[in-house]
This record gives sequence, C-alpha cells and structure tokens, in this order.
Amino acid sequence: MPTSKDLLRYANLLALFVLLLPVFIYPAYLLEGLGQPIFIPDGEKVHLVPRLLLLALTALMGWRFWRAKGLFGGLLLGYMAPVILSTLNTSDPGGWAFLLFGPKARMDGPVYQALLVLLGLAAYNALRLQVALMERLLWALVVAGSVQAVLVSLQRLGFDPIGHIIGGSPYEEPMGSMGHIGVAAGLFMVVVLVLLRMLEREGAIPLRAVLFLLLMLNSVGLGVTQNRAAVYALLLSLLLFLATAPSWRRALLGAVVATAIFFGPNLLLGPPPYERGYTNMDTLKSRLVMWQFVPEVMSHIRGAPLLGGGSDAFLLILTEHFSAERLLEFYRVEYKWPANAVVQQIESLPPLEKGRERILKVRFSQYGEQRDFQATYLVGLDKAHNMFLDRMIAYGLFASLIWGFLLIYPVYLLWKRKGLQDSLWLVLPAIGTYYMAWFPVVQLEPIFTLLIAAVWASAEANRGRLS
Repeated sequence: MPTSKDLLRYANLLALFVLLLPVFIYPAYLLEGLGQPIFIPDGEKVHLVPRLLLLALTALMGWRFWRAKGLFGGLLLGYMAPVILSTLNTSDPGGWAFLLFGPKARMDGPVYQALLVLLGLAAYNALRLQVALMERLLWALVVAGSVQAVLVSLQRLGFDPIGHIIGGSPYEEPMGSMGHIGVAAGLFMVVVLVLLRMLEREGAIPLRAVLFLLLMLNSVGLGVTQNRAAVYALLLSLLLFLATAPSWRRALLGAVVATAIFFGPNLLLGPPPYERGYTNMDTLKSRLVMWQFVPEVMSHIRGAPLLGGGSDAFLLILTEHFSAERLLEFYRVEYKWPANAVVQQIESLPPLEKGRERILKVRFSQYGEQRDFQATYLVGLDKAHNMFLDRMIAYGLFASLIWGFLLIYPVYLLWKRKGLQDSLWLVLPAIGTYYMAWFPVVQLEPIFTLLIAAVWASAEANRGRLS
C-alpha cells in the first residue's frame, strides 16, 4: 500500500513529466550537425525516442499505483487485450522491432500503448487517493503550454530557437518544440480550458491577472497555429462552458478567448503567418478521401473489425493492396490538381524498404497550362487522421470503443451527479472533437491521458461526496 509520501512524490513526478514532455527533444544539430554543409535531422531520434524514454521512466516509477481499481482501470487494462491480440494478428515486413515499437515515424506500437496504459493507471489511482494533487498537474500543464506559446510566437516573429538546435535552420511553421503545428495546437487547446477553470476558482486578484495574461498568451499561440481541428474543438467546449452555467462572466471570457485566437496573431509583427484559413475546406476534402479508404483497408485485415492489423496497418495495406489509380484519388485532392489534369501514364515502383515507401511516377498529357508534365508521389499516408478510425485499423473495434467511452462516460457521470460546475470536464469533448480529424502522437497523447485520468478521478470523488 503506497504511503502519503509515495503519493506526494509521484504527484510531483507527474507534474515534472508534464513540464518536460513538450520540450524533451534531442538537439541533433548541436550534437551531430555542426560544421556540415547539409544536415537533415532524424525525426525519430529528435522527437520520439527521448519522449518515449521519459514516458517509460514516469510510467514505471508509478508501479505502486498500478492497481486496476474501478471502471477506469478495468477499461485501460481491457484496452491492452485487443492491442496484444491485434499485434499477434500482424505480419510486419519490418520485423519484430517495427511490430513492437511501431513505425519509425510514429513509434506508437504496443510497447508505447502499454506504457500509456501504465501511466494512466498510476495517475488515476494516485489522484483518486487525493484529488487535490491534481492542481499540481494542471499548473505544470499551464507552464508547459505557456512556454510553447512563447516559442510559437517567437517563431511567428522570425526568431526560432528550436529549429536551429535541431536542424540548423528555422522551422517553416510555428510549432514550438512539439514537432508539428497540429500537435502544438492540441496542447494550447487543453491549456486554454484549464486556464478558464483556474480563473473561475481563483479569488486573489493578482493571481487572476496573471492567469488572464497566460490565457491570452495561449489563445494567441493557438491562433498562430491556425489549426482548424483544435480551434473548432475549443469553440465547441466554449459553447458548452457557457451552456452548462450561463453567466455574463463566462460569456465575456469565451468572447475574449475567441478574439485572441482569431485576431491576436495579427498583432505580432514579422513574416506573414502560414495562411491556412478557418473556412478553407481543402484539408477536409483530403480527410474525406482518407476515410473512404478505411472500409477497403479493413477488408484486408484478418479478423476485422474485432481485430486490427497493427500500428502501421493503414500504410502497409495502402502500399501492398491499393491500385495506383485508387491512391491517386487522394493525391489529386491533397496536391490540388488543376481541373484539366489528364493522366497519361502511371508507373508504380515497388516499396524501397520493409514494405514501405512505394513510389508512383505519373505523366500528365495536360496539367494546368503545362503539357507532358511529370510528378512523383511517395506513398506515405500512414494514418486515417481520425483517432477512432486509426485505433480500429490498428487494434480493432473494441480498442476504438474503449477510448470513446473513456471520453464520454465521466461527462455523463458528472452531469448525472450535477458536478459539471467544475469545468475541467470540458477537456474531454475538446479532445474527442480534436481527434475526429487528428491522431494520437507520442508528443501529446500522454498529456491527454493524464487529463482523462484526472477527470475520471474527479468524477469518482464527486460521486463519493454526493452519495
């Protein structure tokens, strides 16, 4: 049985984990690239390996709290059953390393999934014993998000301290140290919701002023990314924030956040932002084509939909089984082929490495105003860009349903017990909406898992008080 000292120590470790995960990168250029005229960093070594090691350390050090108590613990352990069975159902041409750790570009295989489950179990059980320790976790998240907001603002202004230490040159997009602009946006999304909760609960005026400034900073950071999935997910949660407890104060806070997101980045001087536009439907059109591939992908997985095909099943099946013409349906939308594009010849080259990296060479008789135009496409589409579809493809239907239930049930529980006044639960619909057009990554999903565990622990504590 863990002692109160064990509990406090692990809560501090979880807070440290949240602080470090967004910035825990390998400075490849400083250690390997100095003096080289051309240096291309290894993304796996820079962003994934350090964070996977940090996750392993944090999850394993919580061994005293690995009890599968309650519904949450049962669901997490239950999730590992389809993960294990689907992994045994998989034949990866990359061998056992790809099978266990996942593809190099993601490293989200069964080893990562097991560590994620252990982290979630330990966090839930620790917070369930003393819910008040959750505040340490949330403060750490606010600091971590604010650091990233400063970084993306600097990158927007043309001063990039991260790109230079990783690759020797600035990033093309403002992404902080998260590795992708969409991942940074997902972090800002939940940090803004946590700050709204803190503003409602904090009474001291000086601290509330600081929290408001941090709220503006993270809202502007999200606006700089122009990531539609995260912004729309946050707007949905802001509507729920107002609907569940209508007040002028909540309405004003929501309006200020929305204003900071949409107009705040314009106050930053420097190079023009990467223009995505919130009404641009090009990305959605690409997503729709990806989602249309899913039924055909599932038809090639033995035991589907109950079983999945492993963490890289989507790419492997597209590479091996899809015709070049079928794949070009995606590239036509993704690369915005002109309406008059006419394909004259397609050459499909076999995969270069371990069942991956198939190349399509396309000759166009007409491509816009150009004639006899040639283009080359690398088949690298490895995710359906929808967490629930990606979980089903990788680990089967039950794996997808479990994560959906983890996001929905505590909201129902809090609503039933009239516990929605504590707005932390709003992170769950935000995460679920964000994941409708995105997929879990090592840089961010552990933080989401800790937030899910915190809401479950809070809901359980709320139920105990009211019963």
